[in-house]
Amino acid sequence: MNLPILLAILCLGTIASCNDRFSVRKRLIVGGDKIDIGQVPYQVIIQLGDMVVCGGSMIAPSWILLASHCLWDIRGYEHLLEVRAGSKNRLHGGEVRTVKWSTLHPKYDRVHLHHDIALLFLNHPMVFGDNIKCIRIPPQDYMPRAMDDGFVAGWGLTNADHDRTKASNYPKELLGVKLPVLGFKTCNRWYNNYTLYQDTQFCAGYPEGKRDACVGDSGGPYVVGRQQVGIVSWGLSCAKPRQPGVFTDVGMYRNWIETTMFKIQGSSRGLKCKAYF
Repeated sequence: MNLPILLAILCLGTIASCNDRFSVRKRLIVGGDKIDIGQVPYQVIIQLGDMVVCGGSMIAPSWILLASHCLWDIRGYEHLLEVRAGSKNRLHGGEVRTVKWSTLHPKYDRVHLHHDIALLFLNHPMVFGDNIKCIRIPPQDYMPRAMDDGFVAGWGLTNADHDRTKASNYPKELLGVKLPVLGFKTCNRWYNNYTLYQDTQFCAGYPEGKRDACVGDSGGPYVVGRQQVGIVSWGLSCAKPRQPGVFTDVGMYRNWIETTMFKIQGSSRGLKCKAYF
């Protein structure tokens, strides 16, 4: 399959996802600010040609953490993806790698977006520097607390009404926004017609909306302090009142992450970074 056809499939898949009952959060940073990559040196952009697929984070020299729904529509063609690190511009600068291997969580549920977590293994390790560093992940079973202040960045659309199938509508420069963790009972009440999983998901945002992650930011890291506690997963809209973002709780998957990485690399070598955020 050639790249133009695959891009068309990706665009159609994105539209379908955004029109289903979950309006999958392949979306944007709303109400944020332009930031330098040095503020989030773990952040990567995953693209197919010049089309934004998702965000992600570097957790080891050759490993990227992201969301399963980012890869669902392009399974079998992940080798065509490009991963860029170390640049606030999604089209230029930094280090670029292709994908050697990928996996979705074996229990991923694409209907409810449960276990929405995945891994990419790069063809070559990233080269560390001031703008390229790993992010630490929390210990197994760690859960963020309500009112923890987290940070999300990405290259998603800056207006939810823009045509998401046009690469030119996605910003070239990186944006970021602070979002507090919300109490699960509150979020579950606001999303009473949808399924949330308290053991593996959490919500972050503001009751009044206005600031949010949205189309294109999926898979990106939600960072509290110096560790990544969440992955941008889904939401009903962008920055609307009482419709916060839903995040995969990374701490519930540390064992799976480490076991998967060890299985592919065959040893602990290469699983730790020389430089962390």
